[in-house]
Amino acid sequence: RVEYGTTTAYGTSTPTTSTRQTAHSVTLTNLTAGTAYQFRVHSVNSSGSPASSQNSSFTTSAALAITGVQVTGITPTGATITWTTNLASDSQVQYGATTAYGSATAVTATRQLSHSVNLSGLTAGTQYQFRARSADAEGAVVLSGNYSFTTSSNLAVTAVQVSGITATGATITWTTSAPADSQVQYGTTTSYGSATPVSATRQTSHSVTLSGLTGGTTYQYRVRSADAAGTVALSGNFSFATQAALTATGVQAIGVTASGATITWTTNQAADSQVQYGTTTAYGTSTPITTSRQTSHSVTLSGLAAGQTYQYRVRSANASGAVVLSGNFSFTTSSALTISGVQVSGVTTSGATITWTTSEAANSQVQYGTTISYGQSTAVTATRQTAHSVTLTGLASGTAYYFRARSVNLGGTVALSPDFSFTTAQVAPTTVTIIVDTTPTGLPVQVDGATLTAPQTFQWTPGSSHTLGALSPVGSGRSRSYFQRWSDGGPQSRTISVPASAARYTAIYVTRHKLAGDVVPRDSGTLVAAPFSADDYCEEGSPVVRAATSNSEPPFLSLQGDLTSKVTPRTVMMTGPLSIVTAFATGLHSHQSRRLGNRYPERCDRRWHPHDFARMRDSGWSEGLFVECDGGSRGPAGYRAMWPTGQARPAISPLNSVDGQVTANSWARGRAGILIS
Repeated sequence: RVEYGTTTAYGTSTPTTSTRQTAHSVTLTNLTAGTAYQFRVHSVNSSGSPASSQNSSFTTSAALAITGVQVTGITPTGATITWTTNLASDSQVQYGATTAYGSATAVTATRQLSHSVNLSGLTAGTQYQFRARSADAEGAVVLSGNYSFTTSSNLAVTAVQVSGITATGATITWTTSAPADSQVQYGTTTSYGSATPVSATRQTSHSVTLSGLTGGTTYQYRVRSADAAGTVALSGNFSFATQAALTATGVQAIGVTASGATITWTTNQAADSQVQYGTTTAYGTSTPITTSRQTSHSVTLSGLAAGQTYQYRVRSANASGAVVLSGNFSFTTSSALTISGVQVSGVTTSGATITWTTSEAANSQVQYGTTISYGQSTAVTATRQTAHSVTLTGLASGTAYYFRARSVNLGGTVALSPDFSFTTAQVAPTTVTIIVDTTPTGLPVQVDGATLTAPQTFQWTPGSSHTLGALSPVGSGRSRSYFQRWSDGGPQSRTISVPASAARYTAIYVTRHKLAGDVVPRDSGTLVAAPFSADDYCEEGSPVVRAATSNSEPPFLSLQGDLTSKVTPRTVMMTGPLSIVTAFATGLHSHQSRRLGNRYPERCDRRWHPHDFARMRDSGWSEGLFVECDGGSRGPAGYRAMWPTGQARPAISPLNSVDGQVTANSWARGRAGILIS
């Protein structure tokens, strides 16, 4: 027997069993679930001796309960029913078109707290009633209340697109095959993590705008729609990248004058333009917002005060309404600055120098290019001055360039000259052919210190310097070449600057031949050439006059060798080397010679030696006989006279004779001829 109750007073007792045993078991029923009970046991043996236990207690378990019944994954032919029990129990769903159900899933063998049962084979677009059933291990059965769901039709999602992407948002559009609600699930991964609210309106054309996104970020997304029957359609995964946040960079003030300035800047997206400006950072004045959106912005401020510092910032807004404001900048207006005297000089194949003057000290810059849009500019000089000079380099040869000068004074005033132009020179050949030759060819020439045999060909750079030299005389024989002139008129030794085109430099020589002379006997006279030549070499083809002159009494006899003549002077043409010997008489000797008659021997005290007579005769002299008469009272004396062949016979004077009047002495001294006894 067991006494039990909710207190130690118990109050309830089981009937006493009639069977006596040592192992006892009594079942208590009709207890209250989840209640603490006190109990003790009693036993009596066959002798009637009683025994009672101490008090013990237990708590009944809670009643089996079902909670959280849900329907998910509804399709045209199925759905999933989930629920939870407080005790491990099996799972079953009873379902049907009415609350009588009529159909039930098989009871699962596994007991668990979380239950999920799939219904299949359902009819599309049909409402179903159902309830969940679970039984624990002790057989306690619990049934949920009644629930319902409607299977869906075949709902499909198509034409998913993204548009209107900005730095912070985008619009997602799609179409469903039947009216359904709208939702977009999105995030930076395919786990999404964010979703738009489900729209209350069911339609086939869907549009959902995402906002609050991060600029420059890639987002993953899918769309979800559910029809009236609860059919859910999910699209596949899509992605898009938001635009970078709107930025304004490169803010600068250009073209600052005494009354205005131009503010320029760049945005990373097409946006409108506005400048806020004033004499303080409160600004106070704004330009109108431009209607066109662009990335390169230029706004001109006008009506400013001269010599005033202005604060400004730029403002741009893109098509999505995103606004960017730059930081603060400033510029100072200035007095008028003018440019004058623009000139171009030093134009080469690759450069030119631009000079100009400004009305006050200012820096220097040249804007230039092959069109009046320029496109290039020199670096701005750090020095401010009134006389400006800027050299352009790296230009293309033979090209027309446009340019203008630009100067900015200390106050920021900008002065721009009108447009000017110039054309670079054509590029000269890298090298040109230069030939160094001689006339006649084959003679030696000196080129840059080296002695070479002409002709010589060189490839030289235009403008480079080289030395040329002509040797003179050339040769060691009886015929030599003498430098006369260069073909271009330069000096014998010269330095040339290589011209821009091919050229030939020819050293022109003349040939001179040796005109050798000798006198026989030695020192008896001289032989003179005209024109005079210091080295006895005379130009080929030229006439040379040779004149013989006796040093004393010995008279000229003849020219011998390559020129034979008994006459002096004589002219000879220089057709080659010549050797000419001049012969003179040896002189008179005092001796007694044979005479005709024996009278007045004193008149014959100066006579020629017989061998002189023979030599003269051998040289071709003419001879004749003269007879001297002395007034008829003296006997005659016989004489022979000789004179150069080709000359007239000399007159005989002053003595009477058959041939004239002459004395030996006067004849000899007159050198008209030679009188020999």
